[in-house]
Amino acid sequence: MRLALVVAVATAVCAERDNLCFTAHAKTSLQCTKTLLDGPIDVYDDTQSPQKARKLFYSGGKLCDSKRCSKCMDRGGAWLKCGQVKKGALKVNSMWANLDWSKPSAVLLAIAVVVVPIGVFRTLGSSAKKAPAPATNKAAGAASGVVDFLLRFAGQPWFPLVAAFGTALNMFTIIFTGATVVLFLAAVLGQKRRWPIASLANALGATLGAWVLLLLVRERGIGYLNETFPTVLASPAWAKAMGWMQTYGLGGMLLVSSLPIILHPVIAFGLISGMSDSTILAVVMSGRTIKYIVMGWVTSNAPGALKYFGIKGALVDYATQATKGQ
Repeated sequence: MRLALVVAVATAVCAERDNLCFTAHAKTSLQCTKTLLDGPIDVYDDTQSPQKARKLFYSGGKLCDSKRCSKCMDRGGAWLKCGQVKKGALKVNSMWANLDWSKPSAVLLAIAVVVVPIGVFRTLGSSAKKAPAPATNKAAGAASGVVDFLLRFAGQPWFPLVAAFGTALNMFTIIFTGATVVLFLAAVLGQKRRWPIASLANALGATLGAWVLLLLVRERGIGYLNETFPTVLASPAWAKAMGWMQTYGLGGMLLVSSLPIILHPVIAFGLISGMSDSTILAVVMSGRTIKYIVMGWVTSNAPGALKYFGIKGALVDYATQATKGQ
């Protein structure tokens, strides 16, 4: 996974970006990563599910269905004969947020994203006290060994920071969501009285991960999300989240951020809407704080209710067994 991240970032640094556009604001505008010139373009339709790029054509201020321009999109999304559509019916915006980083800055970011996690785990490994790993309820998948090792320290005062870092890293892995959930539960169960601190730390971790992903998307372009997380964009959660945000705007972003679903749609919607980094990250931090405060209290006082967050009982049992006696 680390190697994949290096390759993805290296590609982002070296590759020339294609122009990519999204329909937005109920199909009244096109948000594009570059100045829009006549010719073929890739367009994401904000009402399609699953979302995927369509090859369309831009000619004379009109968005055409083909090179011949037999039909054009009118304001609101209707496809009409091009003679019936006014020039500039769809307002075109170039996203200022998509400016390129310098190559040295992008390379330094790539190195930091890979080296920092390795350094943290090696430091923990060198200072770890030998202790038997839990004999039952092993975490599944490639993360099991790391999780088993880290859970030995669940009672330590700094463990919420480890859980928070796992949450940040999972923005790029996604498949280790179960492992990061176990780390958060253990951060609370290891010392129940610190559940507010563990909750706030995890919200900060999610915001940190969102910030790094936001930097990468700004450097590479909005197409980076589709290239790196194609299954995420094709998921029902993505389409549902986009629908809420298109309907409720900033309130929809806050709602999505506070739910136990992925944050990638929030970042994409914020960029497409031309929001600043500070606004997007403030929404993510606010929403994730709400989510983890509720989860933290439930974990500390009524862990059986975690099933309503979509957390399997096996994960709760695993974290409970691992933190016994700590």
